[in-house]
Amino acid sequence: MLEALKAVAERVKSGEISEEQGIKEVESISPKYAELIQKLNVLGPAGWMLLFTIVQTILAGLQTLKSDDAQKIVDAITQQLLL
Repeated sequence: MLEALKAVAERVKSGEISEEQGIKEVESISPKYAELIQKLNVLGPAGWMLLFTIVQTILAGLQTLKSDDAQKIVDAITQQLLL
């Protein structure tokens, strides 16, 4: 899922797709993250860059953690971002 979110964020960042199309694609991947990107979208391209940075950071950390620990971290980050 995170790889798919990263791909969408990269496509929006590069101008390959519009922010609106990006939101639709994120909704099809995860309604939870769609809510987050709708909040970040008010920042324009900076919001998408923030999502991209968050996903990149999580993916980098996942390589060094056990899957249970990684999932807990992803859930905690998501929970805080949605508040």
